[in-house]
Amino acid sequence: MTALGPRVVIAGVSSGVGKTTVATGLLAALAARGTSVAAAKVGPDFIDPGYHALACGRPGRNVDPWLCGPAAVGPLAAVPAGGPTCSSSRA
Repeated sequence: MTALGPRVVIAGVSSGVGKTTVATGLLAALAARGTSVAAAKVGPDFIDPGYHALACGRPGRNVDPWLCGPAAVGPLAAVPAGGPTCSSSRA
């Protein structure tokens, strides 16, 4: 398996607790200081990835095993949109 490198996972106990806000803010802050970042999302949400893309300047990935199949999760997570230095996943 390919080494995934640095990752940050933003998780919460339920919907509406600020996961998207924290993840988007973190992506924007890291991108602003010159770190190459990308986002990955678990779940059938296509709005949050738009926020993530605006914050970090690259499209995100959906790494939900139910949507893309368990075998695709590793490869999708290993190369999120062009090889960033750090990747943020929102669960």
